[in-house]
Amino acid sequence: MMGFHSQRKGVMINQLAAKYDEEQAVLRQRIRHLQKIVQEELAHEMNADGFLALVRRYGPDFAELIPEMLREFVDKIIVYQRQKVQGTMKQRVEIYYKMIGRVDIPILKPEERNRLAQTFGREQGRRKAA
Repeated sequence: MMGFHSQRKGVMINQLAAKYDEEQAVLRQRIRHLQKIVQEELAHEMNADGFLALVRRYGPDFAELIPEMLREFVDKIIVYQRQKVQGTMKQRVEIYYKMIGRVDIPILKPEERNRLAQTFGREQGRRKAA
């Protein structure tokens, strides 16, 4: 009988070892996945810092958009075919900025737009003369 119990213990140990190895493989895969996410976030953070440095170079008060600025800020522009939506012609345009990609700008209600204009010292979306 002693041999049976030893054999059973051996099987149990083998099963536990196999389960341990499986868990370790899953954890190693999870660690690689999380490391990749961290690297992507660090790269994104560096890109955002680079973009902000570019913005700061032109300052908050640039009065006009010049070709040089477009070349530095814009990676690509995608213009979609015009469509008639509820009797109005609409055309979707996507702008992809260097270092940060596409930015979705929300559509604001007039009162929200006016509130933001006042907050940032602008009148109806136009810059105040200096």
